This record gives sequence, structure tokens and C-alpha cells, in this order.
Amino acid sequence: GYRHVVTVGFSMGGSVVVRQGAIFREARDRADVVVSVSAPAFWYYRGTGVMRFVHHMVLTRTGRALVRARRVRVGSRPWPTPPPLAPADAAAIFGHTPLLIVHGTVDRYFPLEHPRALYRAAINGGSHESDLWIIDGFDHAESAIERSTVRQIGAWASERVLAQAKGMES
Repeated sequence: GYRHVVTVGFSMGGSVVVRQGAIFREARDRADVVVSVSAPAFWYYRGTGVMRFVHHMVLTRTGRALVRARRVRVGSRPWPTPPPLAPADAAAIFGHTPLLIVHGTVDRYFPLEHPRALYRAAINGGSHESDLWIIDGFDHAESAIERSTVRQIGAWASERVLAQAKGMES
């Protein structure tokens, strides 16, 4: 029942909203604007120590037992074959929906190649209303984001929604 929808995702959720924006780009109920914060561009990424540790915890019986002790459940089923559409591939077919990619210079999980790949794919795919914000000193996702950045994201999304609404009136 809402007139406009903005989807926002942090970390893995950032990949989910990019994929959702691509998969439903032609749907009547698509998001008007998508915001992806600290998201990976590629599946199976193990290029940082933190991600190697995460993969160990998820992919081994011992790791899953350890995270279960912290009340986190991780299934043992392997990834599907073929794997789901990768976030960078999704960004490439995103269409004209505005996409904001926000990433920090000190993200321990995913280095700057990830937001740059997402942005490059979105622009090359025709999402020319998209922006890339690289924030100096910002670490990873919702645990590190400042309120001022959240307000700036909200302002960016509102501006895009209002611009779209004005374009529809013309």
C-alpha cells in the first residue's frame, strides 16, 4: 500500500537488495531506489582474514558447533549448483533503478574492489542514477555506520524518489 519503496541492505543484506533490484527490475512492485552498504560483489570471497575465518566457521562441523554455542544456526547444506546470481552480475542487469553503494575504506570483510565492481557493473548496465560513496575511516555495515551517514543515505534516497515522482508527473 505504499506509494514508494526504498530497500536498504547491510553486508550480505546489501547483496540481497542488489539481487532483488535486478530480479524484480521489470515488476510492477519493484523498489524505487536501492541502497547497498558494505556488500560483497562476489560469492565465496576469501581474500581477507575475517572472510577466511567466516568460511571456516560456516563450512566445517566444528565451526558450526562453535557458532551454535553463540545461538547462531548455520545449515550444513552446500551452496546450490549453479550458484545464485552474483551481486556484481545482478548490478549489471539492474536497469534504471537508482542504486547507492556505500562502503568504507577500512572494511575488514570486503576491500574496495567490491563496491567498485558493483558500481562499475551498475553503470555499465544502464543504472546511470547510481552513486558510489567511499567513506574514509568507515569499517563494516550497521555496527560501524554513523548517524550522519544514515541521514545522508536517507536524503539521497528521498531526492531520488522525489525526482522519479516529478518525472512521472511530466
